[in-house]
Parts: sequence; structure tokens; C-alpha cells
Amino acid sequence: MVKAMRGSEQKQRALYDGIPIPVYTWQRVGEDFVLRDYNVTAKEFTNNKVADLIGKTAKELYKDRPEVLENFQRCFTEKINIKQEGLFYLRTRGETKYFEISYVFMPPDMVLVFTDDINKRKRVEKKLSASEKKYRLLVEQIPAITYTSAIDAASTTLYVSPQIEDLIGYTQEEYMKDPDIWRERLHPKDRKRVLAEVMRCQARFKPFKSEYRMITRNGKVKWFRDEAVVVKNDKGQPLFLQGIMFDITKRKHMENRLKESEEKYSTLVEQAQDFVGIIQNGVWKFVNKAVFQITGYAEKELLGNFFLDIIETEYKELAAQRYELRLAGKNISSVYGMKIQCKNGTLKEVESSSGTIQYKGKPAVMVIARDINERKKMGEEIQKARRLESVGVLAGGIAHDFNNILTAILGNISLTKLLYIESNNEAFKILTEAEKACRRAKNLTKQLVTLSKGGILLKKPTFISGLLKDSADFVFGHSKVKCEFDLTNDLWQSEIDETQINQVIYNLLINADQAMPEGGIVTIKATNICIEPESDLPLEAGKYINLLIRDQGVGIPQEHLNKIFDPYFTTKQKGSGLGLAISYFIIEKHNGYIGIESEEGVGTTFCLYLPASDEQIAIAKDGEISLPELDIAQKKAKHNGQGKILLVNHELITRDVAKEMLSYIGYQVEVARDSIEAIDLYKKSKELNQPFNVVILDILFNGEGKEAILK
Repeated sequence: MVKAMRGSEQKQRALYDGIPIPVYTWQRVGEDFVLRDYNVTAKEFTNNKVADLIGKTAKELYKDRPEVLENFQRCFTEKINIKQEGLFYLRTRGETKYFEISYVFMPPDMVLVFTDDINKRKRVEKKLSASEKKYRLLVEQIPAITYTSAIDAASTTLYVSPQIEDLIGYTQEEYMKDPDIWRERLHPKDRKRVLAEVMRCQARFKPFKSEYRMITRNGKVKWFRDEAVVVKNDKGQPLFLQGIMFDITKRKHMENRLKESEEKYSTLVEQAQDFVGIIQNGVWKFVNKAVFQITGYAEKELLGNFFLDIIETEYKELAAQRYELRLAGKNISSVYGMKIQCKNGTLKEVESSSGTIQYKGKPAVMVIARDINERKKMGEEIQKARRLESVGVLAGGIAHDFNNILTAILGNISLTKLLYIESNNEAFKILTEAEKACRRAKNLTKQLVTLSKGGILLKKPTFISGLLKDSADFVFGHSKVKCEFDLTNDLWQSEIDETQINQVIYNLLINADQAMPEGGIVTIKATNICIEPESDLPLEAGKYINLLIRDQGVGIPQEHLNKIFDPYFTTKQKGSGLGLAISYFIIEKHNGYIGIESEEGVGTTFCLYLPASDEQIAIAKDGEISLPELDIAQKKAKHNGQGKILLVNHELITRDVAKEMLSYIGYQVEVARDSIEAIDLYKKSKELNQPFNVVILDILFNGEGKEAILK
């Protein structure tokens, strides 16, 4: 038994000495504790100097460490284990170290003291504390909220940086105390989405990244970018979420303003009537919807294709040079003209402007092309009107002078027949033919008057359908050409001078008939139309009658179309070149418009616009010069006139023949060559109490006729 006990004691000793940290055994003696034993580790730790301390008391060794004595007493009396950390001076080593002291009660009267050297741990903790301090200082200085939250259903906040108060309005304590603040302060429009994103992050342990709005404590709305990662332990098990929240409110406002600006720009570009495109690396990267209206190509047909493909051959080199110069930053004129090839093969003249931009981070050239065909046509119309106006002024003067000459010739022929030649005389017949020739010349005079500004317009509301049918019956009555009508039933009245518009219709139908010598069909169409203010037509906004006269004739060469309304221009051997010019002037004087489209071998279409009228009106403008009906020779019976006439005309031959004719039929005639002389004669006749019964004035008498009448 003694041997067994010894064996047990040896095992216990081996276990005691095998403890890897110093262990000391103290025994309770009275009110103190005496050091009785120590293990091998303690011996090695103290370089065997601990043996000198056997039998020493705790009060003797730790008289300056009352907390140590207190721990001995508590461990023994309360029979509990106590741990203590602190710096201790080692007498056996002559140095101070950090130890973790553990007091363990061993019945009946022993206390085991375990001393673990924790200097290394303390150094690590010190470094870690310093690192944490720096990290916390950094975290609390950055303009963002850092946080740590638990991976649970409530996303409980474990830590939040002080910036929470500046950005959201809650202190750290308030925010961490109430786990629902973050959830409740999410913007209602974002809450469902963001919470779903958080749940996915926690379920899959994946990083969380989201942008959302929060309502601050004072009710303001702020945007945040929230990014968090799942922190895991060495075994890959999730511990918590570590995140950071950036205030991106200003950025969002800028993005919104930029988006609004882009939307406005996009709307402006898409609504523009001009072709807007972006060229990068020589190909179209963007084109607006107007490209279809101008070129006939759909957007998808141009995107990705070389921009030179739609440039007319003559301008390709110029366009390529300007593109390269633009990209090189050279200073070149921004606007230039060129031609583009449309999808249907036709060419269009455009006015192009360009500039360099950044498109998707790379240099590009923005091009704006404006279709100027209509503008050129309008310019040509204005030039044509000016040319016709000039010709009209000349024609008016010629017509007036020619009329005076005809008056003298016709008057003298009539007087000769009346006074000196019998009707059975051969000379009478010759003079009669001369009279007919003069009357034919009258028609030419009327045409010249129409070209001038001196013609009278006797406008009244008229249904033009009647004029169209009457003219067609007259022109095509004995022709191989057939006429088809397409007239709107409720065609508005048009405010026109019937005689002049009838002349226009007659001229156009004659042209159509002559263009189809072998026969064909002429289509006459009339519809009501409202012209809007933004129309390209040179017309005021309002109601109009739209008249189309389309033939199936030989057509007109393109190079002749811009001259077709010029006076004296004709492609016919027997044409005078006045018919269409007169038609143009008549329509213009009616505040209308006449245009032409023609294709060789297909036919010609004249398009007319005449103002519609809702009420009856009659407007007189300027005087029309016409020849008097001087068919006196046809009436041999002498007229016995009575009275005194004052005849005023600046042309001597006109005055003489008129005086002779009036005197022959019994009137007393005096003549004056101008208004001054006329007024003087008029006053003298009144003073002599022999006033004139009638005064005959030339209405175009140097603009003085009206003044003379007033005086």
C-alpha cells in the first residue's frame, strides 16, 4: 500500500511539474499564506532562485501589493478561482513583467497560484489598440458613415461612426439603441427594394451595394451609396457586416440636372427638322429622325455605315477633308454647301455645319445638315417675281404708249372712212381690214397690261368649278385629248377676277393640249385646303382652293423648269412666251401661288392655290388701259352733240384725233396738254360764265389726274 501511495504521489508530481507555466503552492497558516512548493517550470523561470523563497509568507513577499493578499484571502475563504492581470516585479529575475495570475483553491488549506507570462500578448494588444485608435480616427474623419451590423433579421447595428449625426441627425447612442431607425428612415419608394437587397446579401453572404434615399431627422431627403462586405472568421463562418455609407445627394442632383439637360437636348435633336448626326471613326454613330425626311434612309440603315456613302461623288473629297481637319482641331468655316444622295437616287442640296465633340469618351464630329431645296426654290420665286415686276413696269409703259398710237391710227382710219370714202369703194374695204388689225393689236395690249401693275382686278366670290368645265369644253371640244374631273363637292368659293382666272385656266389647258398631239388624258382636280403658318409655301396662312392640272404629255426638261414663267421664254415654234408669264402674274395679283412639276416622257402638273372667300367682296386696283370702241364708220347717221368739252391728254396725236371726232359729232372742244393748263382753262371758262359741261382726263396722266379733279 505504501508502494501504491508512492506511485500515486509520483504521478501527481509528474503532472504538477508538467504544467507549462510556473505554479506555486501556498498553504494557509493562521491569517497568512506560506510558500510550500513550486513546479519545474517555476524553477526554470526563476533560475532556481525560487527555492530561496520556500517558507516565506505572502504578507512578507507582497506587502506592497494589497490586491494580491486580498485575492489569496478571497480564494481561500470563498473557495473560488480568481484571475488577475498586472505588472509584477520578479525578485528572482530582477525585472517587471505582465502576468495573468490565477488563484485556485485546493482543499483543505492550499491555494495554487498559476503565473502566465502575457508580455507578448500585451505588446500585441498595445499595437492593436494603437492600430484601432488610428483606424477609428481615420473612420471618424472621412465624410462618410462607417458601421458594423449583425447578420440577423433586424440588421442590428453593432457600431456606427459619429458622422451619423451630421448626415442623418441621430447621435451614435440613439442610432445604436433603436435598431429600427435605419429601416424606418429609408425612403418609401426605395424601402422594399433595399430591404430585399440586404436579405439577399445576408442569405448568400455576398457583398452589399446599393444607392437609395433616406429621410433625415429634419425631414430632408438625402441620397446614399451603401457598400458592405461580410466579415468571416478563419473557418469561413460569417461574423458581421462591415459597411460604409457615402452622401451622394449632390451627385444625384447633378445627375438629375444632367439627365434633364440630356432629355431636353434629345427632344430638341429628335424634333429638329434638320438632319443631325454624329460621326466617329468615319462612320455614323447617331442620327436623328429627320434623316428619314431628308434622305429617305431609316436610322438603322445609316448607323455603322461610312458617312461618305451618302455624299454625292463631287463632294466626297471635300467632305472627307473637312472631317479630318475638324478632328485635327483646325479652324475652318463651320457652314458650307454640298449635295447628298437620297435613298431613291435623287440629289438634295443641303447646308451643312459641323463641330467636334466628345461622344462616349472619344472625339467625334457632329454634323447638322439643312435641306435648302425649298429655300432655293423660294429664292428663285422671289427672283422670278422681281424679274417679272421689272418686265411688267416696262410692259405697262409700252402698253400705254402703244395704246395711244393705236387710238390715233384707229381714230384716223374711222374718220377717213366716215368723211371721205363710200362703203362701196375698194379703199373702204382696205381700211376696214386695217381696223381689224388694230383691234387684234388690242388683245396684245391687254396682255401687256396684265403683265404691268396697272390692271384692274374685279374680284368677287366665284365657284371655280364652272370656269374649269367651260374652259375644258372650249379647249378640248374638237381635240383628241380627254378631260377628267375630280372636284370636291363642297368646294369653297374663291375670291377672283373671273376674266383673268379664266385666262389662266385657258393658257394651262392649251399647254396641256399642245403637249399631247396624239391625244391623252388631262386630269383637273380641285380641293379645299388650309395653309398653316409654318408651311413652306409662299402663302399667308388661311383657306385656299388647290387646283391641279395634270397632263400625260412629253414633259419639260429640268433645265427649263426654272425659266418656264419668264416672259418671252418658250419651247414652241409659234409660241409668244407670254401665256405662262401672264398666268403667273395673274395668280400673284390674286395673292395665290402657281407651281410646276414635270418629268420628261411622263407629263406635267401645274399646281395653283387661290384664296377662298366666305363673303362677297369686290376690289378695284389700279386702272386698266383699254382702247375705245371707235366703230364710228359703222354708223353713218350723224350724231348732233351739244355742249362744251375740255379734253386733257399729254399726247398730241391722241388730243387731235379725239378733238376731231368729238367736233364732228357736234361738241365744242378745247384741249389741254397737262393739268396746269387744264385748270387754267377751267377757271377762265367759269369766269366768262361759259363753263365746261364735261372734262375728259387721261387717268394715267403723270399721276396728276386725281389732283386735277380735286382742284
